[in-house]
Amino acid sequence: PRRVTQGDIARVAGVTQPTVSLALRNDPSVIPRTRERILALARELGYEPDPYLSGLAAYRTRNRPPAYQATLAWLTNYPGRNGWRSPPQFVQYHEGAVERAATLGYRIEEHWLGDPGVKPAQVARVLRSRNINGLFLPPQPEPLSLVGFPWEIFSAVGFGYTLIEPSLHLVTSHQYRAARLVYRKLRERGYRRIGLAMERSTDDRVDNMFTAGVASLQLDLPETSRVEPFLGVGYKRDEFLRWFETVRPDAVIIKWPATIDWLRAAGHRVPEDVGVAFVSLPHRRAGLAGVDENPREVGRRATDKLVELIRAGERGPPAVPMLTLIEGSWIDGPSIRPAT
Repeated sequence: PRRVTQGDIARVAGVTQPTVSLALRNDPSVIPRTRERILALARELGYEPDPYLSGLAAYRTRNRPPAYQATLAWLTNYPGRNGWRSPPQFVQYHEGAVERAATLGYRIEEHWLGDPGVKPAQVARVLRSRNINGLFLPPQPEPLSLVGFPWEIFSAVGFGYTLIEPSLHLVTSHQYRAARLVYRKLRERGYRRIGLAMERSTDDRVDNMFTAGVASLQLDLPETSRVEPFLGVGYKRDEFLRWFETVRPDAVIIKWPATIDWLRAAGHRVPEDVGVAFVSLPHRRAGLAGVDENPREVGRRATDKLVELIRAGERGPPAVPMLTLIEGSWIDGPSIRPAT
C-alpha cells in the first residue's frame, strides 16, 4: 500500500502541509487544539515518517547556516549582578551554552532576579514582552527555592542541585564518578591513605556526591587505609592542617588550590611527601592533577535540552524531571607522583 504522507494528513485536516510538519514536531507555533487534532489524524491514518526523507532533511539542516530562532534567558540570582561569574566553571557553563545556541540559531541574554525592588513576576513580564520562552537556571548562591515566578509559562533547564523548588530538568557534572575517578587514579599511583578535604557547603551543593564517591571506594579497604574526610565550615587553614597532622594521609583530594600553599608552608613537599589531586579542576593548567568536569559540555547539553523543550511545547516544571550527567576527564599533572 502507498505510504501515507503529510500531504494526505493536510487534506483530511483542512490545513497546509507545513502546518502538519510543524504539528508532528510539536512546534509551539501551532495552537494546541490544532496540533492535537493533527496528531490524532496521523495516528488514525497510519502515518509513519520516511526514515530516508528524515535523514535527508537532517543533512540539509546541518549544512544550512542557522537562521535566528529566538532569544533565551540566562537567569541569575546572586546578590550582585555578576556574582555568578566568580566560579570559573559557571563561566564555562555559559560559554558552552552560548556556543551551542549560536549553532541552533538562538541568542542568550543575561537577566538578574536580584535587582532590589523588582519582583520575580516583573522579571517574567519583561521576558514575555521580549518573546523569551526559554530559561537557563545556573547554580544558585545557596540552596533555595524560587517562589513567585510564573514557571508554568516558560521552558526551563537548571544546572546542578542548588535550586530546590521548582524541580526542573537538570544538567550537571557527574561528581560522584569524578570523585571515584580521582580516588582510583591515586590508588594506581601507589597512594594508600587518601583523604578528601573541602568546605562542607561545597559537598552539600552537589548533593554530597563527592563524599559519597570517596566513601563507596573505601568500603572494601582495610581500616588502616580509610581516612575520615575533612569537611570544614569555611575551610580554614589551621583547621585543615590540624586534620592533616592527625590523620596523616599520603594523598589529599581537594577542591581549592590554596590547599597546596598551606601544605608547602607547613613543610610538606608536593608531591614528594603528599600527593594532591583536584576533584574539580578550576582550569586545565599545568602543575595540577585531577578531573576536568567538562563544564563547556555541560552548557552545550543544557542548550540542547532547553531547545528540545521549547520545540516540544513543554512549559513549566515537569512531572518527571530528568537528570543529564556529564562525565569528567582525568588530567595528569605533577601535583601527584608520576606513573611507573
